Amino acid sequence: MLGKCKVAIVGVAHMHVLYLARDCLDNPNVDLVGFADTPPVIEELSSAPPFTRKWNIEYVSKRLGARFFTCYKEMLDTEKPDLVLVCTETPLHFEVLKECAQRGIDVSVEKPMATNLSDGLKMARVAEKTKTALMVNWPLAWQPFMSVYKKIIDDGLIGKILKVHQSIGHPGPLGRGVRHPRVEETSNDTTSEEKAGTWWYSKRAGGGAMLDFCCYGAMSCNWLIGQSAVAAMGMRANTDSFFGDCDDNAAMIVRYPSCMAVLEGSWTTPSDTMPPGPELYGSEGKVWSEKDKDEKITVKVIDYMGKLTEIPEPAPEPHMLNISAAYVHHRQTGQPLPEFLKLDQNLQVLAILDAGLKSAESNKLEPVNSSVWEIG
Repeated sequence: MLGKCKVAIVGVAHMHVLYLARDCLDNPNVDLVGFADTPPVIEELSSAPPFTRKWNIEYVSKRLGARFFTCYKEMLDTEKPDLVLVCTETPLHFEVLKECAQRGIDVSVEKPMATNLSDGLKMARVAEKTKTALMVNWPLAWQPFMSVYKKIIDDGLIGKILKVHQSIGHPGPLGRGVRHPRVEETSNDTTSEEKAGTWWYSKRAGGGAMLDFCCYGAMSCNWLIGQSAVAAMGMRANTDSFFGDCDDNAAMIVRYPSCMAVLEGSWTTPSDTMPPGPELYGSEGKVWSEKDKDEKITVKVIDYMGKLTEIPEPAPEPHMLNISAAYVHHRQTGQPLPEFLKLDQNLQVLAILDAGLKSAESNKLEPVNSSVWEIG
């Protein structure tokens, strides 16, 4: 039995830092040794509404009691963590990975892995050369109902997969009514000017609904379908966020060898109006999920004769609660990490997202490239 796993967090731009820190503090096998920020990609606002950079630092340091370091490299050198959770803007993932890899520290970055496949391949080369575990954290994949989906498909209950539809949306990272996990505050009073001063609404900084949400659909398809995507078409639009220069609505159509997927992401949708998971249509039936007023999720399967089966969401396995729990379990037992964390899987997911992003620029169907065709 190994001792406690030392975990550090680098970056506070992404509000996922709030619950990732709590996850570490709640785990008796984890020692959260500290957190630090990186210089922002763009000049940010001076005020501090909920879920923005300064507010996140205050929350994690004052309310949660984690130690804040002014220099993340100094933190890595002095604390020598086993694992770093990266919550920076997406374009900074590569820089932080390099610093961690040089010190023999494993890394988990928030989704998406990178803003393009080329950068993702650079990250993969660093990880492989230094034998660093490079993971991508997918909050959706930790939900127990997603494992129910996987078993239904693997058991052939809906036959051959023909089509996947996944639509994810809310009012935006700082939108009205948005409440992030395990935090009481909302971003109801955040103004357009304040939103404009964050990385979320800057294309150069990796903002936008396609990068934020369509990547979830790509992950779901890659994990559940079991095929490699061939090509994708993408569309991005700024429909109601004119203070920023990136998309608040996006969609992708992805072509597989024997099926298709429609993946949508929206930052202009009222909270809790989207289904919790994807809809999958098969040759023998359909599977989808619904959430009730008590937040309980039920997975439903219907065949072509109308027979309906309902499967309540099971209790989560302790080692499948979150990224830090899974990493500790892997480290202590030697058992493999979940498939959706593995580098090769996440490069395939990024290749789908990359093709959709390129298509939104070219207005053409774009190939989903492998490492052979994307030099990086």
